[in-house]
Amino acid sequence: MKNIFILVGPSGAGKDYLLENLLNIQKKLYCIPSYTTRPPRTGEGVREYHYVDNYEFEKAWISGKILEKVVEHQHLYGTDKEAIDRERSNGRSLITIVEPRGVESFKKEYGDSVKSIYIDPGSIDDLEQRIRTDSNRIGQTEKEISIRLKREKREIAYKDKADFVVSNKNGKENNALRQLKHIIENETHNS
Repeated sequence: MKNIFILVGPSGAGKDYLLENLLNIQKKLYCIPSYTTRPPRTGEGVREYHYVDNYEFEKAWISGKILEKVVEHQHLYGTDKEAIDRERSNGRSLITIVEPRGVESFKKEYGDSVKSIYIDPGSIDDLEQRIRTDSNRIGQTEKEISIRLKREKREIAYKDKADFVVSNKNGKENNALRQLKHIIENETHNS
């Protein structure tokens, strides 16, 4: 069975950017789909979502199709467990982005094959600037920004629990991508 790599870190840390670029160079890596009750966004990127309503989400959760469940901004999110099990049985290494509180569900289910990688955005000031200029959230209010910053401060605390840390300070995305690629290649080779 292959590894499951989980990118974690605060919103604005560059997880989606790194994931998309990593998948362009690591063709054998499988990106795990997620369930969500939020509406689709323009330009979603490489991550696949199953867009469902609350009833469908809860039904999938109860039937064991979803591994972990979190509520963010009044929407439910969860990882497609069936896709994980199918692709692992095919010998593929997998990757996804999960909230820090969701990592425990992965570790409980899949043990040492789960490798959490914290994406470190640098200072809280750098992070706030990224949040304010996030093109996916144009038109966000000061209240929404404040809520996100509070949550981000809690998520930064996960850094000390992660298996690996990748520095993704402003202007250093290529260096962060190299670090991430190196971790995944080493862990895949050693598994």
